[in-house]
Amino acid sequence: LDACAAAFTRRVPVVLRAQNVESDLWAASARGRGLRGRLLRLEAARLEAFEARALERVRLTLALTDPDARRLREMSPGRAQVERLAAPFPRELAAAPFDGAGRACVVLLGSPGWRPNEEGVRWFQEAVWPRTVERLPTAELHVFGLGSARTATVHPHPAPLDSAESFLEGAVLAVPLTVASGVRMKILEAWARGLPVVASPLAARGLDAVDGRHLLLAESADDFANAFARLHGDPGLRHRLVEGGRAVLKAHHDPARVARGLLEAYGRAAGVSSSARVQSTT
Repeated sequence: LDACAAAFTRRVPVVLRAQNVESDLWAASARGRGLRGRLLRLEAARLEAFEARALERVRLTLALTDPDARRLREMSPGRAQVERLAAPFPRELAAAPFDGAGRACVVLLGSPGWRPNEEGVRWFQEAVWPRTVERLPTAELHVFGLGSARTATVHPHPAPLDSAESFLEGAVLAVPLTVASGVRMKILEAWARGLPVVASPLAARGLDAVDGRHLLLAESADDFANAFARLHGDPGLRHRLVEGGRAVLKAHHDPARVARGLLEAYGRAAGVSSSARVQSTT
């Protein structure tokens, strides 16, 4: 809000692009944590109050997903103007060249410094991966961005300078998050780069994705292991999921479509008529 003080003073319309609902992330991270949990819940309440004030001061808020848009409206019922505008992403990108022939390769992306992500990666390696190896003796896990121990079936990698290096050709992306808001851009990138996705329901939330059509949903360790086994044994399913995911990218995340939506949103916030907006862009 402080960064926009001059705009507020001059009554310049301000549009807030909400990447997620930050207070919900903190509240979800606080579950069952004793003293740490109580402190996190207090911080979540402070963040929610801040977000509510921001919503009421700006002319328009743009959320990335419908669930986030509904949640933000709840913070300021009847006062905040909130709309959904999806994140832009190209439909097709190249995967990183990789020779995984005959092996069931899984990619797991971890960002150090965000506890829910670190916990998801740890749970995956401790609970999911042993079951996966039981089902698929040729399984091979590639962990990017977190300091995992190297084993016969686990291959740690540093965080790449270019995200493309993480999306190995022929692999499957696993997204086992239990705390999430906004959009998992890693899922969009996996679709674009031709990797099928196995994700927790919360990780896929808000993506207009249907289980079995665009990705596979999994909650328990056995769910994940079974999904990897299905994908390894059914190349047709892999192909259908990737094509389904790319259809979602085309329908909801096309950069040109999102750019037009953003210009229209700016015009509405500024009180510019649609005809004037069309003239200004032609």
